[in-house]
Amino acid sequence: NKVAEVDTVTSKFPDGICGSNMCGLLRSMDKAGLVVLCCLFAYMEIIHPLFMRPKNAMEFLPLLATSVICAIGLVGCWLRSLVLMIRCVQSPPLFVKEEGNTSKKKKE
Repeated sequence: NKVAEVDTVTSKFPDGICGSNMCGLLRSMDKAGLVVLCCLFAYMEIIHPLFMRPKNAMEFLPLLATSVICAIGLVGCWLRSLVLMIRCVQSPPLFVKEEGNTSKKKKE
């Protein structure tokens, strides 16, 4: 039964096939990263120009913070994809086979 096979796939992998969550586009870590980037943007555009630029102090800080946060995000994405690949290799998902139409076509 096709439905039973699909149910075994979703029960085998708790967040979908090989870790892909079909219910939403962003995980909680993705949302946290977006919040951090929004806070960084607010700092770069509002706080730093008001308090630091008049004193000519730490002009490099917005660029440094952007680079560090983006690097952490990229490493996190790479580690997440590594975990998903290892999980899929260790226990590959079941695929639903089409039933019927197993006869071979005759050559004319």
